[in-house]
Parts: sequence; structure tokens; C-alpha cells
Amino acid sequence: MKAEQLEDLDTSGEVLDFLRTQQAEALLVEAAAMVAAVKYCGINTPTTDTDAAGHWFGDRSCALAGEGAPQVSESAVIEYAAALGRSTESAKKYLGECLELAHRLRKTWTRVRAGEVPGWAARRIASQTMKLPQAGAAWVDGQVAPAAGRIGPTALDRILNEALTRFDPEEAEQRRLDGLEGRRVDIDLDDLIDGQVCHARVNGVIDAADALDLQEALTTLAAQYRELGSTESLNVRRAKALGELARTQLHLHLDDGDGDSGGGLATPPHKFGGTRPTNNDGGGLETPPGNGAEGRCLDTPPRSSAALDHRSTAGGSRSSTASRRVVLHVHLSADAVQGYGDGIARVETLLGQRDRLVTFEQLTEWCAGAQITVQPVLDLHETLMSTGYQPAGRLRDQVVGNNPTCVFPFCHRPARTSDLDHIEPWRDDGGGGRTDSTNLAPLCRTHHRAKTHLGWTYTMLIPGEYLWTSPQGRSYHRGPDGSSPLDPPRDTPRP
Repeated sequence: MKAEQLEDLDTSGEVLDFLRTQQAEALLVEAAAMVAAVKYCGINTPTTDTDAAGHWFGDRSCALAGEGAPQVSESAVIEYAAALGRSTESAKKYLGECLELAHRLRKTWTRVRAGEVPGWAARRIASQTMKLPQAGAAWVDGQVAPAAGRIGPTALDRILNEALTRFDPEEAEQRRLDGLEGRRVDIDLDDLIDGQVCHARVNGVIDAADALDLQEALTTLAAQYRELGSTESLNVRRAKALGELARTQLHLHLDDGDGDSGGGLATPPHKFGGTRPTNNDGGGLETPPGNGAEGRCLDTPPRSSAALDHRSTAGGSRSSTASRRVVLHVHLSADAVQGYGDGIARVETLLGQRDRLVTFEQLTEWCAGAQITVQPVLDLHETLMSTGYQPAGRLRDQVVGNNPTCVFPFCHRPARTSDLDHIEPWRDDGGGGRTDSTNLAPLCRTHHRAKTHLGWTYTMLIPGEYLWTSPQGRSYHRGPDGSSPLDPPRDTPRP
């Protein structure tokens, strides 16, 4: 049934039949794309081994799937990613899963090609079998193929664990031993700043005795916050108490109760009894909690781009061991500082990733009680220049300010962790491109290699906008609003 006939359908049954037909066709289209991906990888299998560790010059092979699957040219992976509007890492993952299915999970792959199993469900299985030996992957394939489109993550994990035990007992034993060292604390900084909320998620597994002590410490400090006048909820006070412990308990007192060294902790650092330690003791609270700004710290370059170097302490002065320094990059207009405009600041995360927006009031709270150093204002439109190969600090900050991410098509890696590339190559005899604002752009290491050694070229149209050309002659525009191909899809025979 053709799509244009949909408007002629009169009953719910007819509409449902139409939807089922479309769903079946979509499965075949998805399978065709996966088959094409495998064929593309086959065409671009390297003929020589260039996969030396740390290899920089020239093309190199990528092992995208498990043992026994063919490797793929890195240059071909980058070309594929750009043509399909994917990031390079996303393309590696997708191609690897397709190769895993075609070469190591053949039964499941047959069902995908027949339109009996959704491609996404099969790729989910493939992503979990890549570290298994070939025999283990084949065994998992035989177990899951009949129910590949319906098996859940719990059942899949159980099968994978059994395969590991059967076919790689040494790895299974190592995992068991690693599990004994499973205590950990994870602090997620990826989404530290989100609008007006500035939180980080903390997860951990600790010893039971430590957990009981931590519970008592948080309860004690939360009660002290309330006694000092805090009207915040218990959950908020406990969360703030954890930060207080982090800022104050930075030394292990390895002595016994009589002052002799080597006897363990004289007094647990979190147990305050009925009195509150003074600031000189490195614990407790000297002043009542304020509006939630105590203990926060900031180091920023605001927009047009001034910077705030902030060493913050909770509740006044602390010993040097209790201070902390965190770097945030804040872009704030002069109007906002003067109380005009929308009062919104743009803040990069601590890892230099996506920009987040915060209010000027939030920024003011961060700065409460802080020592602030304002760096010189940086004009993002001024042409800056360095005499040598390496860009000076202000020049680098300006390039990153104009280009928050790698400027390769569809890449979103943060500029602050990327290389600064000379668009026109620099030469030490002065005959090449200059190290200035008009000839520098951030490229992540992968795409820096693609430009330098794998045939990709690009030019700066205007600051922040770039025209890229691939080794196959395809053109892409990269600008502030994202990436887009400039060539229409080429005509190919229908399958």
C-alpha cells in the first residue's frame, strides 16, 4: 500500500494494516543500510598492517569488532561518518556492530537481513559480544538468535556471563577478583551546570563500616546547620554537609589517642560530639549558612571574555589545605554586569563541553566571599597574532571562544581539549601560514590527523564558519549552527 493512499483509509483496521506494512518495510530498509555498511568496510579493508601503537603519519587500520572480524581504514571511517552526518566515534560504533553481526553473529545477522529482527536490537547484542573469543561469540549467537528481537538486558547479561565462564575462564576469574575491589566513588561532572541548577551526581560503593560512619557524620553536620539557623530541608543540609567534609577533612591523623604516631585515627574526623570544632581544627562551621553560596568556587573568563579566578571557602577563612580551586569559563556581557539586558551568562562545563546558561544572580552567589581576579577583557573579533608556532594564551582563548568545539563536520568534542590547527600550514622559514586569529581552528586529535595526513582540506569562510572537502571530493559546511553537506546524494542503482 502506497503512502499517498493513507488518506483513503476509513477503518482502524485498515490503518493498523498500513502501519504494520510500513514497519516491515522499515526493518528491511534498516537491514539494507547495515548490509551496505558491511560492504563499505569490506571495500576499505587495509591491505597492509599500519596499526602500530601511537602511529601518527598516514592512514591506519581500525579494529572495530571482535576477534576474526576484518579491520577498516581509519580514513574510510571518517569519510563514512561525514557522509552520513555522524560523529566519527558514532560511526566507529555503528560499523563495528555491523561487522560483529556479519562475521561473528551469523545466525542473528541472517534474521536481520530477512527483516525478522530490528537492526537496533541486533546491534545491542553485538555491542556486548566484541570482547568474547570467536567460539564464545558463536555460542552466544546460537543462544540469542531465536529471540534476538525480544531478549531483555537481564537475560542477555546472564548469557554473556555464561559465555565468558565457558570460553574465557581466565578473564572470568579476573573479573571475579576485580569485583572484590568494587569499592569506588564516582563524581559525574558532565552535566555540572544545567540552567539555574548547579549540581553534580555522586555515586559510590564503600565499606559498610565506612558507610555507617559517613551516615553519622552527615547527620551530625546537618543538625549543626539547623542549630545555626538553616531553614533548608534535611536532604539539602546533608548534601551540604558532604561538601563540608570534603573541604575540611584533608588530613589523616595517624596517631593513637595518646598522641603516638602509627596507631590509626585518634579521633574520627567526622565525629564532633557535643561541641563544634573551631576553624583551626579544620572542621565544623564557624558561621551560619547563608543563601547557599558558601563553599562554591569559580574561575571564569566572561564574555567578551573577562575571567574570574576564584578561591572560595565556606563560612570565611580556612587553612590553606581546606581551600579548593575550580575553573569555570563564563561569558557575560557588559550590560548584564551593569544590570541591563537579560542577565544571562553562558558557562562552559569543567570539562570544556557544552555551554550552559545561568542567571547573573547565580553567578553572584558563586562569587560571594571569594577572592576574584579579573583577567583582561578579550575581544573575540580582534586579530591576535603570535610570532612562533605555538599560539599565546590570549590567542588560544580567543580561538576557543569563537569555536567551542572541534570544527570538523559533525564533531562535538570540546575545543579546550583539542589541538589548534594552522589552516594554512605554518613554516619556520616564514613562508607558510601565520599563527593568528584568521589561520587557527580547533581540531580534535583524530580530525587533526585527517586534515594533516588523510587528504581532508578546509578553509575559513569567516571566523567560525568553514568549508571542508573530503578525499572523495565531497563538500561540507561547518558553522555555529552545525554541519551540513553541500553535495546532493549521488544517484545509485536501487537494490
